[in-house]
Amino acid sequence: MRPNASLACAFYEIGLFTPRSERFKAGAPVPGAAEVLSDNAVTAAFVGAMGWLCAYILNIYKDDRIQKTKLTIDHTAEQIRDFYGPLVSLTDQLDSLASVIHLISFNNNNPGITTTFYNKFFLPVHKEINRILSTKIHLLEGSEIPDSFKLYFEHYAAEHSVHELNSSGISLGGSIDVPPYPSEFYWDVRKGFQTVLDRYEASVRRVRVRSFWR
Repeated sequence: MRPNASLACAFYEIGLFTPRSERFKAGAPVPGAAEVLSDNAVTAAFVGAMGWLCAYILNIYKDDRIQKTKLTIDHTAEQIRDFYGPLVSLTDQLDSLASVIHLISFNNNNPGITTTFYNKFFLPVHKEINRILSTKIHLLEGSEIPDSFKLYFEHYAAEHSVHELNSSGISLGGSIDVPPYPSEFYWDVRKGFQTVLDRYEASVRRVRVRSFWR
């Protein structure tokens, strides 16, 4: 089939193109060579113009999709760099510190060692986690804050308050129960991290493929 045959068939279906075999019935005057060439030129120009228009629209659509994908990459990269990446690292540090302080408490009953360990190691990590959750929460994946994040705030606020009072010589004894560190917090951070990491890699692959075929 000729290159423009399928397009001509489509124009015929919607009434934009009528074959000469139907325009010139039996007994009608046969067009001259100049008229035939003129008809062919008009048809070729029309088909060419439609092809250019289609290509133009497709390019605009493709450029728009690429731009949207790049915006997704930028946002996802910010989520990884400023929110989930640091939280993954900090929660790993908390796990390691918890193991160490457990061994210290088991082998030594001196509360001064525990207090010093908390001030120098636990507290800075908790403060950094609290800072990220307080200032970068807009980078959280999804529209709802996981319950474990709220439980972490409660744990940190209570533990830090009790520790500060004890450091000031005010002993509360067992009158306040500090909420435990929520283990789900560790896993919710990693679940969000994996989600945004997968989206980042998929978006980068789409941009590379589309740029290759431009």
